[in-house]
Amino acid sequence: MQGKQMVPRAQTFAWGLLHRALPIGKRASKFSKHIVGECVRCATLEDEMHMFFLCHFSKAAWFFSPWFIRTEVIAANHHSTPQIIQALLTSAHPYIKVTSLYTFCGLFGRQEMMLYLVENFANHHRCSL
Repeated sequence: MQGKQMVPRAQTFAWGLLHRALPIGKRASKFSKHIVGECVRCATLEDEMHMFFLCHFSKAAWFFSPWFIRTEVIAANHHSTPQIIQALLTSAHPYIKVTSLYTFCGLFGRQEMMLYLVENFANHHRCSL
């Protein structure tokens, strides 16, 4: 992986994502009864695949990103987060790079992601008017 091009924060996130070390609902709920294992947006059991690729929120974010990717189609053939990331990186898509992919994934669950989605959704519809 081209780690030298990634900022340390993105490298740490990428390592955690690929090694299943992020505190995601399904895993984190095993350590505390105060942590809910379900997705707060749709009440489905939350794992990496759900949070980053299959939740309606993440599917919308991937589709309304500059890439227009339908993650449910990719997830039908690739059944783990590393497989999906590998499929995206080896695709012929002109805008997908390691740095942009992990930066985009790192925004999930953060306020910046919501602002990004709202801003791009508004710009997308403004252009099509």
